[in-house]
Amino acid sequence: MRLSFPVLLVTLAFCCSEANAKVCPSLLMKLRSFIMDPTPIFKIVLLKYNAPPEAYQAELEVKKCINQISFSDRRTMINIMLKMVSTCNS
Repeated sequence: MRLSFPVLLVTLAFCCSEANAKVCPSLLMKLRSFIMDPTPIFKIVLLKYNAPPEAYQAELEVKKCINQISFSDRRTMINIMLKMVSTCNS
């Protein structure tokens, strides 16, 4: 079994558990920027976190792949994420 599926299940379990707090708005803003914004704007968002240079570069490498996904598919990803957050936060 691929590792991504169990990780997804554990993430959903923690997100939607009764004892968990609401999703951090800063995290939502970063994820939205990661998926939707062009790379120069995303770089500005990343600077707020004072991450090590290796982590910063790694995130920008993944951003290159995300940018290759069509805008409509990225919009669908955002809509799914927002539905999950609203379910977990209620």
